[in-house]
Amino acid sequence: MLVDGLGGHIVNAVESVVQTVLYDGFLPNASRLASTNNLRRWPSGGVYPRAYAEVSGNDPWVTQSECLLRGNAQTRVAVRPGFLQITGRLALAAQHEAELAALRPGAGEPVWRAVPGLDVDGRRYTSRQEALERHIAVPVQRLADLLTAPRETAFSFAASGELEPLVDRQGTVHGALRRTRAALQGRVELSASSVAGGVYRLRARIVNETPLCRVRSMSHDAASLHALVSCHTVLTIEHGAWISSRYPPDELAACSAACRNIGVWPVLIGDEQRCDTMLAAPVVLDDFPRIEPDRTGASFDARPPLASVRVAGGEVHVGDQVRLRPRGRADIFDIALSGMIATVESIERDIDEHVHVAVRFDDDPGHDAGMPHLPAQRFFFGADEIEPLEAAQGGGKRAHTLSVIRHVEARVQGVGSRPGAWRERRVNPS
Repeated sequence: MLVDGLGGHIVNAVESVVQTVLYDGFLPNASRLASTNNLRRWPSGGVYPRAYAEVSGNDPWVTQSECLLRGNAQTRVAVRPGFLQITGRLALAAQHEAELAALRPGAGEPVWRAVPGLDVDGRRYTSRQEALERHIAVPVQRLADLLTAPRETAFSFAASGELEPLVDRQGTVHGALRRTRAALQGRVELSASSVAGGVYRLRARIVNETPLCRVRSMSHDAASLHALVSCHTVLTIEHGAWISSRYPPDELAACSAACRNIGVWPVLIGDEQRCDTMLAAPVVLDDFPRIEPDRTGASFDARPPLASVRVAGGEVHVGDQVRLRPRGRADIFDIALSGMIATVESIERDIDEHVHVAVRFDDDPGHDAGMPHLPAQRFFFGADEIEPLEAAQGGGKRAHTLSVIRHVEARVQGVGSRPGAWRERRVNPS
């Protein structure tokens, strides 16, 4: 959310574009799937520690956006800088097999050793880089105050880490994922100046001042751990309007051209009738960009779907009918759908290369609604939770699927869940 509630009416419209700007330069696309198992990312919009950038001579240590706006003494400005912080993820295994066999949760801490990857219950966990989304809290400023004197806001994020045990269905710890993040430090600078009657230039700078040692011998990959990746700024005003940097009015074309932007390109975003929000992004966009429906979501990954997947009973293709064999049996959903017949709609992979099979029920009441591929009609299962219909033993339960699901819905709603919540149980792969 934008600080102090300013611009809250456009948060939803802006967020999908901001999220795409954040992650499109970080997550791998389909053309890079085979390269080094994606251990490292390909970040865009990186702002590196000043000490390293001045030695390397090739990397920026500051990002700057300058935009024109129409306003007055009552105009308020909210600035929300954001970026990704690269997180190292290391796969660990127990050092001795004897310890591994005896270890269970609560039994003590094993001796870990780093490994390229670890298989637990048919799922592979690899060493690679991840990202943590960061936002910098900057107080809302009055334009009149910024015209009087610049404002600075310091920020810092302490080094941190955590250990995630990898446990199988029997409760045995097979390994762990260790995530580590470096410390970050910097400041946000805001200033404003008058360029014409009722027209002002706002400058927002983000400086990476993270202190480093031995920068002359530091590799670029090591420096990236201290960078502000996909660094961008959302600027929102109240009692004023931004002037397009791409299509300024003729009388302000020269003033707009004099604006100096470093590493970002400001564009109007959000409500086209208000012009109260600007996004300074590390990629070139047009005013009021829109994201295609299939680009929304949290994963922003471009992996192509699979045509088939090997399962215990043979091979399953898209369009095949399968019998569901949920292994978790953790709730009424798993119990009620066990043994049911469904049709494979897609076979997908997540960022860890885990395979998820999306199925639908032919007698789902939403199936014939004329809107295929709605999330409410797709349920995800692991490849080890389905079997080909011809390989399954016993009679089918397809004719009773609808009645059983209605029974599940009634049971779930009976304990206080909102209507339809049961359908979201497996909408997104875990």
